[in-house]
Amino acid sequence: MGLFGDLFKPKYKDNNPKIRLKAVKELDNQKILADIAKNDSDDNIRRIAIEGISDEVVLADIAKNDSDDNIRRIAIEGISDEVVLADIAKNASYEDVRRIAVRGVSDEVVLADIAKNASYELVRRIAVEGVSDEVVLADIARYASDVDVRRIAVRGVRDKLVLIDIVKNDPSGYVRSVAILGIDSEDVLVDIAKKDDWSYVRLAALRGISDEDVLEDIARNDPSWPVRLAALKGISDEVVLADIAKKDDWSNVRLAALRGISDEVVLADIAKNASYEDVRRAAIRAVGDEDL
Repeated sequence: MGLFGDLFKPKYKDNNPKIRLKAVKELDNQKILADIAKNDSDDNIRRIAIEGISDEVVLADIAKNDSDDNIRRIAIEGISDEVVLADIAKNASYEDVRRIAVRGVSDEVVLADIAKNASYELVRRIAVEGVSDEVVLADIARYASDVDVRRIAVRGVRDKLVLIDIVKNDPSGYVRSVAILGIDSEDVLVDIAKKDDWSYVRLAALRGISDEDVLEDIARNDPSWPVRLAALKGISDEVVLADIAKKDDWSNVRLAALRGISDEVVLADIAKNASYEDVRRAAIRAVGDEDL
């Protein structure tokens, strides 16, 4: 029975791998090739079987689930359908396959979907870096759940209205601090400089503000000393600078305000009346009168 059974057994099931290999090379039955690709004990035969498979759904299943990295790679190399590649990029169990899949996608709408919805951070980042269309980037910058993806996307957005929307509404200070760099409306920048709860965003907003009344308000009242320090650079009124030099509770801010003062009468007043010793000493040195 065993001998006769072997006579009728297909050659692609033969115990001899050389016979199986030759038989597999001649096969075109997709179902049989898929079974061999998934289940044969010989990796070389599995690779040959994969090369004969044209059904991209089958290839995707192998690419997503096979435990052999070479088999996964060969399977994914046979896939050209970007929807299938996107599914692999989002859902495959193995990182190498996810990375290969996302790099095979060129359709920016598909890349946007991956950037917003893939489960794995690296895949999302690769996807957004492949997008150049500003409309698509704006969509990602607004709606992706991943902070890093939004931050990367917003760098490519030039539409001022989109940037204003992001800088006013994005929950991440990291994203807002990038978005604000593309905004040149002083009214918007003033609003952000006064209201944003992240000091780096307020600091970035200052670069486009020239209104000294606004800068004075920020220099006097912002809770962050680096922001107050930056605001001083736009203030020329020495009376204002003197008041800040005498009253600010951070030495860096007091001394920076003092450096903006050239009027010796004002400096002498600081030397005599300031509460903080560091600024009094600096004022005395600036005046050059140790008797003050």
